[in-house]
Amino acid sequence: MTQSLAFWVENSSEDAPSSVALELHFNYWHLPNDKINYLDIGVLISGKNK
Repeated sequence: MTQSLAFWVENSSEDAPSSVALELHFNYWHLPNDKINYLDIGVLISGKNK
């Protein structure tokens, strides 16, 4: 059985003064059949349209 754990953070305020949107995620995967662990880190940075 595959096990996973994930965390993510998003800038969700529409009233934020910043013109940049940020999304960050961390995923940890444990694959016992393959005896391998994975750490996936992702970052998405984009400009907001006004």
